[in-house]
Amino acid sequence: MVGDPTFFTQDFRFASPSTAAGVLVGGAANGRTAWKDRHGRTLKELQNARTEAV
Repeated sequence: MVGDPTFFTQDFRFASPSTAAGVLVGGAANGRTAWKDRHGRTLKELQNARTEAV
């Protein structure tokens, strides 16, 4: 059913953030914009900020 939580019974390593997001949404997803931290910042924003700091 749509909206039901998804649980993994063991740790699972995905090849990319997009693959992980796609599994959870049931289709194609851009992992860099789909994943957000607790402050609402996307993975893309965090990666860009890290690159700019170097």
